[in-house]
Amino acid sequence: MEKNGNDKNQYYGGYNYKAYDWRADGRYNVEKRRKGKGNYKDTKYKNRKRKGFDKEGFFVAVTMLICFSLTFVFACLSANGSLLSVVSNKDDVVEKVYYAVAIDDFNNQSTALLYADEIKNRGGAGYVVYDQRYYILLSAYESREDAENVKNRLMTENLLIYEITVKKPALSWCKFDEKDATEDTLEYCEKVFDSLYDISVEVETGSMSETTAKAKIRSLHDEISTLNAKSDRLYQNRNCMEFLKIMTEIKAVCSMLNNLGDYMYTDNLFIAAIRFTYIVTVCGYKSLTASL
Repeated sequence: MEKNGNDKNQYYGGYNYKAYDWRADGRYNVEKRRKGKGNYKDTKYKNRKRKGFDKEGFFVAVTMLICFSLTFVFACLSANGSLLSVVSNKDDVVEKVYYAVAIDDFNNQSTALLYADEIKNRGGAGYVVYDQRYYILLSAYESREDAENVKNRLMTENLLIYEITVKKPALSWCKFDEKDATEDTLEYCEKVFDSLYDISVEVETGSMSETTAKAKIRSLHDEISTLNAKSDRLYQNRNCMEFLKIMTEIKAVCSMLNNLGDYMYTDNLFIAAIRFTYIVTVCGYKSLTASL
């Protein structure tokens, strides 16, 4: 048996027995392998593993894949004109709120309709709407403050403020070149409301004659008809249900404006007819945007 002084291994009968340093608890100390040391097999495996998995290259590839996927999705959405609608046109997005002075002391439709006729004779809209119970809308305003002032001035029991909440329409069905035109068309509601509201105020205060008021109403009718015609040309080759709903609503509004411009009644009934028309327009627009 030969023994090297620098070697802890023991040689017995030509066999090499590895020596261990035993600790006090009966277990042996494993000699820690120095960094970079090891037998040929381990070193070769580590080198092969290191070369086979490139972290930097892996993350670059994943990043490129994600970017490509996002680009593809955004391109598809943009091509359909629906990118903004996906982001912003949610069901809970409110476009505008109108505030109507209303009476709510009605449990059945027949009684409400009878009382609505009396309200029209006094210059109110007399528009009956059902929302758990029957409400008669007298007039509508763009601010709650204006509605509250009118309500307090009337000094009548059972008056309240009824909110007509219009949600922002979803236009995901529009193509990219149709979205702007559709938004312009949908402005008909605000144009009709603002114009008729101003006319009703001026006629009621005596600052505008009924002849002038009817001329302005006919001019408004022509403006809305032109707006309708522009959109009609844009969609003439498309079988689109949403567009048909918009056109149907606008044609109904144009018909009411045409009748209002030729209205034969005067005084309170004429003012009532103006208020009735702009409230019907707003309520119809509310139903329209909810279905788009």
